[in-house]
Amino acid sequence: MVLTKKPFTNYTTDEDKKDPLESGKVFTIRLNAEEYKQLREDMKDFNIARESTMFKFLADTGRNVLHGTFGRDKLRWIFGKRRVKEEFD
Repeated sequence: MVLTKKPFTNYTTDEDKKDPLESGKVFTIRLNAEEYKQLREDMKDFNIARESTMFKFLADTGRNVLHGTFGRDKLRWIFGKRRVKEEFD
């Protein structure tokens, strides 16, 4: 007997779902033409063949630069809501 499935219905129970903090998380992103050209240029410059590896490398490098330059406390202050004035005179 064939199980008929309804489209766009999740058949995975909450107990069967994996914790993303333990197993990782898959991201789907879309790049425009210019962003994709930059990614391909970076892949050639760093001799990295896979796009996902390049994204991970760039994200790790950017994080290291931001945290190394500013530090966590300064970044939280820069992007914090307390710093922004609610009204402009």
